[in-house]
Parts: sequence; structure tokens; C-alpha cells
Amino acid sequence: MKSFKFIVGILTFIVLCQGCANRSPIPIPTPNQLVDLKVGVIADTQITTPYVNSGYLFRNMRTDALVNVAIRTSAQEHLAKEHLRIMLDAIEAKKPDLIVYLGDAANSGCDDEINDFIEIMTSFRKKSKTPVFLTIGNHDYLATGNQADVSAREQACGPQGYYTKAKLVEEFSKYNVESSKLNAFAHNYQVSSFLDVVTDSTSNIRSRCSEATAESKQHSEGCFYSGIIELKSEGKKDINVLLADTSDYTDVKTLPKLSEYFAFFGLRGSISWNSGQTDWFERYLDDSDNMRIISSHYPVTNLGWTRFFTSRPGDLMSDTGYNLWLSAHTHTPLISEDGNAIRYGRPDEGFKTVHHLNVGSTTDYRPHAAIVNMEQNSVKMIAVLSMSDAEISNCKSTLYSEYGGEPAVIEDKLGLTKAYREEGYDTAISRRNIDEFLSEKDNNTREYWVRCLINIGAINEYE
Repeated sequence: MKSFKFIVGILTFIVLCQGCANRSPIPIPTPNQLVDLKVGVIADTQITTPYVNSGYLFRNMRTDALVNVAIRTSAQEHLAKEHLRIMLDAIEAKKPDLIVYLGDAANSGCDDEINDFIEIMTSFRKKSKTPVFLTIGNHDYLATGNQADVSAREQACGPQGYYTKAKLVEEFSKYNVESSKLNAFAHNYQVSSFLDVVTDSTSNIRSRCSEATAESKQHSEGCFYSGIIELKSEGKKDINVLLADTSDYTDVKTLPKLSEYFAFFGLRGSISWNSGQTDWFERYLDDSDNMRIISSHYPVTNLGWTRFFTSRPGDLMSDTGYNLWLSAHTHTPLISEDGNAIRYGRPDEGFKTVHHLNVGSTTDYRPHAAIVNMEQNSVKMIAVLSMSDAEISNCKSTLYSEYGGEPAVIEDKLGLTKAYREEGYDTAISRRNIDEFLSEKDNNTREYWVRCLINIGAINEYE
């Protein structure tokens, strides 16, 4: 009997490991031809409405003290929008061929959060003439990135509406279609074609992802947003850029939850491998791409609860070409310039290798974006920092000298600390103090001080 159980155990292990991702160190692949492509990467601004109900279960000082993710310092939340504009300009100075925003623009997908984000991105695109494409993150349509329940979303957004998944899909599609029409003559690569599930007349996404569809079904029955960008450059092979929705929970039937209100969707990412999203991509792609770039909010390694699905990201990759996966979500304080290589697939279908690069947040830890530089023998993710260590140190000293008083008192007053966890602390007052402080700065120095306050707040928040 023991030997029988042992054999059964071995067989079970083998079955479970069919298609396991091979995460042992393997050489990082590089493109097999000169590409000279620059991609700006930015994510996780998490613009937060000032109208949030302070009594919301998943966003209060006790919850934040427990998990340290519910609330940020007043400076981070209040200046997130202005700082996003600054970071976009910093990326543009590097002259990218295109920019991808990898999700979590908003904190809870409230109307003002998403509307303000779209306004900022539209204004930047008009000024820069650089194509910008948006992907969906869990915070863009789930209350504090997790709850899909209607009552939770209403509590998170206060006296205003919020973006359902269906509404968000329509809005992001509209923005991306406009980006695809830009005549970016100054760049090495140009967008030669663009197709997404909304503009695809053969897709049934509108029937499964409409305002008439119940919100609960939008989260679990095939409401997703995907797109394919084709880039062309004279004398070089075409490049396909995939916009993947890693908050597509169609195949996830057993999320851990106590009730609909306590359904934590955002604990992991997901793509509908069995049907839906993957099928849509495969309809328009073959496996002979010279280069395929997959952009998503969640890292490729976060797309499964168990080993059953860990092979499936290989379904989105080219068989013969160079595969690059760009992601965010982690809020990593420092990026890995080289990234890492991961092998996906199943023994019966072969394995594919993907080069994975992950970017952090524009507001957290060390606020930053990045430029991905692609050349024949080198693919590097270079951080675009909001401020260097020396600049942060200098701005702190100048702030204490200029403002006057004890550093701790100054930082509390300007909403640069976790004082929001203290009874009686009013974040509305700290926001007003920030506005008053910045109003005294001229246009030449205001940007410097916005970056200064964001960075001090970010450091204090995550110490």
C-alpha cells in the first residue's frame, strides 16, 4: 500500500508539473537584428480621489497600519497628478518611439481619478506627438485594487460615480485608437496598424463587456481589453506590441472570498487562457514574429494560483522570435536593468523563453519611470528617476531651512509622514498646507518642489 501511494504521489507530482515554468537561471535572450527601438514605460500613479469616505473598511488608518497599502502620505496622493505630468516629460526627453502606461493609473477607478488621468495623458500626447498606449490595472476598476462589489466601490469613491470594467474598456480603447493615428515622423518606428477587441468587428467583446452587462459578470465572464500594435521602420522587420489585460478573471473560478464584499480579485493577475483573450490574440498573430513585446500590469510570474496555469503565458509568445514582457504592479523601489529570462511551455508543445522587465511606481518608494533601450546585442531598462539621492538630500535641507522649525513638525504639517494614522490628524489641512507652500513658488521652481515633496513622502511612507 505504501509503495502504491508513493507511485501515485510521483505521478501526481509529474501531472502537476506538466507545463511548469522553468525558473532556473537561463541566458537572457536578445534580438537577432538591429532594432534601435526605445519604449517609455510608466505605471502605478494611483491617482486618489479626495472625496474618499474615511470610514471605508479597506481604506482607513487601522487597515493601513496592518498592511501599509491602504493610504499614502498626503503629499503622494495630493501631488500624484502633477508628478505624473513631470514624469511623462522626463520620459519624452529620452525621445522614445512609443510609451506604454502599464496600469493602476487610479486608486479605485473613481470618476475623477480616471477622468483626470485621461486628461493628463491626452494633453501630453497632443504636446509630445508621441504615441501612448494604455493597459488596464486592477486599481483602475476595483475598489483599492481588490473589491468589485458595488457597495465597496461606492464607499471607495464617495459622492460620485466610478468606472465599471466595461466603461473603462471603452475609454481606454478610444484613447489608444487616437494614439495609433499619430504621424510620429520624428521616431525610428511608426505605428503602422492597430487593432483592439473593441474596434474588431468580429469580436463579441461588446456583448460581454457593455454597460448593460451586470457588473459581477464583467469581472468573471470575459470582459477584457486587449490590443495589437504593429510597428514599422525602414529596413527593419516589423514588431508586434501586445496590450494584455491581466485583470481578466474569466478562467479563475475559485477566488478566495468570504462574501462578494470580501472578494480579493487583485491578489493575483489572470488572463483567460482557455478562451476569450488568448483566442483573440492568436487569431491575428502567427508564431513567426521576429520580435514580440507583451505589455501588461501584472508581472508574467504572477499569472497563476497554482502550477496548472504557469505554462500558459507561452501561448502569447512567438515560437521563433525574441519575446519581451514588460510589467509593473510590484512598486519595486529599484528596477533591474537586465531583468531576467523565464522559460514557459509544455513538453508536448516545446518551450519559449521570455525576457521579463518590471518597472515600479511614479509615487512610491523611489518614484520613477523607465526607458527600455533595444539594440542588436543589448536590451536594457534604464530608470528615469524623479530625483537622485543627492537632490533629495539637498531638497530636504533647503525645505527645513526655508520653512523653519523642527523637521518632524514641518513634515507632518506638509503631509510627508504617516501622521494620517493618528487620531485627529486632518489630511484636508495638510493638503491645504501643501497648496499654500507651492503657491509661493514661481513656475521655474514649482516642479522642483513637487518632486521634492513626493520623494520625501515616498521615503517616509515605506521606511
